[in-house]
Formats: sequence, structure tokens, C-alpha cells
Amino acid sequence: MNGQAFNALKSATSALKNVHKELDVDSVQDIMDDLAEQHELSNEIANAISNPVGFGAEIDEFELENELAQLEQEELSKEMAKINLPTVPAHSVPAYAQPATASTSKAKNDQLAELEKWAS
Repeated sequence: MNGQAFNALKSATSALKNVHKELDVDSVQDIMDDLAEQHELSNEIANAISNPVGFGAEIDEFELENELAQLEQEELSKEMAKINLPTVPAHSVPAYAQPATASTSKAKNDQLAELEKWAS
């Protein structure tokens, strides 16, 4: 059994020597450098594809909401400017005060009741 283990180690050592004849540290390092460059290029391509053209990576939602609010306010201002309001007299209007009597109070209450019926 020891002889078989020794022969296995001997053949493994021989196989490693043959592999090392074909490879040296410099060629392995060159291959690793090439692999790193290709990996970096692949990452750059993936980033270029995943980022839409013309848009920043970060979108400030608060800024967008403020801009939307400004646009809505401008539109509302334009609509309000189109409304024609009646003119108000520049002179003061005399006050008309009628003394409250029981009959005028009852008439107002009757009118109010009639309006309430009509509304419901």
C-alpha cells in the first residue's frame, strides 16, 4: 500500500513538472491581466447599456414635484386671467337698515323655511 501511494505521488509530481514546463509565472500573470482587462471592459459595457442616454443617474423627486407645482400654478393663473369679473362701484353704497319687527322676522323665517324645503 505504501508503494502504491509512493507511485501515485511520483506520477503526480511528474504531471506537475510537465504542466510547469508549459507555464511560467509571467505567462500566468499575463493571462490574469488579460482576464482583468476583459472583465473591466465587460463592466463598462454593462454600465453603458443600463444607463439611459440623456438622463442623470439620480432623479430628484422633490425638485420634480416643485416644478410640477409651478407649472400647475402658472396654468391656474392663466385660467384665472381669462375670467371676467363684474366691476365694483368705486363710491360707497349707503347702508339700508330696517328695524326688525315681529312680522319681518316671521316673513324671513318663512322664506328661509321655503328655501330649506326647496334645497332638500
